[in-house]
Amino acid sequence: MLAFLLKRPIRWILMAMAIPVTVWVADTVAEQIEARRGPSKLTSALRFPGRWRRRELTFAD
Repeated sequence: MLAFLLKRPIRWILMAMAIPVTVWVADTVAEQIEARRGPSKLTSALRFPGRWRRRELTFAD
């Protein structure tokens, strides 16, 4: 019974963490690609969700 009651809060916590973790991973991958190859449209696209969440302007890319 206790396991059943704990499943839902854990599921909601994991779902709430999914988007920020995904944005962080994409930003980290973009940094690694830019360090090797320089800026590109791919790295700009990878960074877009993080910039959007931080409300940074994205028109100057």
